[in-house]
Amino acid sequence: MNSLLKTSEQWSPLFTQHIRELNVRARCIMQRENITALLIDSGQPITQFLDDFDYPFKVIHSLRR
Repeated sequence: MNSLLKTSEQWSPLFTQHIRELNVRARCIMQRENITALLIDSGQPITQFLDDFDYPFKVIHSLRR
């Protein structure tokens, strides 16, 4: 369990830095293109092959807190 916490602690500042950089890039592009809003699509559910049902949402246990 300790190794997971160390990994999480190591990734946390990198994730924050990554999100900050994405925000800077988005703002720059929005100013350049004179855009006032940005909509980010969350994607679509994955449908089972030859079926009408979507795969159920599952939590990745290694990422749960």
